[in-house]
Formats: sequence, C-alpha cells, structure tokens
Amino acid sequence: MGVYGREQGEWFEFDVTRQFLELDTSEEYREGFAEYEIVQLHLTARYEPVPELIALGAGDKWCEDRVQVPEFEAFIRDLEVCRQLSGRRPASVSVLVDLI
Repeated sequence: MGVYGREQGEWFEFDVTRQFLELDTSEEYREGFAEYEIVQLHLTARYEPVPELIALGAGDKWCEDRVQVPEFEAFIRDLEVCRQLSGRRPASVSVLVDLI
C-alpha cells in the first residue's frame, strides 16, 4: 500500500498479492521430474491520493505459512488503511497474473 506514480499519474494503491506454485506439465517434465513455476496473482485497487491516505505512508506484510493465516487475517482487518478505505470507491481495480 502507498502512493505510487506511474504512467497513469499518482495513486494510492492497495494491493493484495497471492503467490502459489503451478506444476509444469510440459513434455520435458513428464519423465518423472516435477518442475514448479511461481505464479503471482495481484489484485490492486487505486484511489485518489487524498491527504488522509497519503498520511498512512507505505507498507507491506507477508504471510509466510498457512498456520499464520488467522493471525495475518486479524492483522489485515485491524489496519488503519482498511478503515480509511471502507466506504471509498476505488478509481480503478486491476487483476494481474505473472510468473516469477
């Protein structure tokens, strides 16, 4: 999260990214070798960079393991940014899938 400037101008972005492994089933790996690709799924909401959002600064948080999911969910729900964005309509929303 934070204010970022790109070709489309400056926006406050709130991004949720999920990484997962995808099994490569191409012909070269069917001979008993498993190969995985790391895939990222991004959901990004962009908001007008109003002073209240700019004041939040930038940050990120990783969830390293499935056992941390309940703690991670509680952390996200308690963020000031979630309270600030509640009721605000994003200027745009994008979904992107990419390989790492």
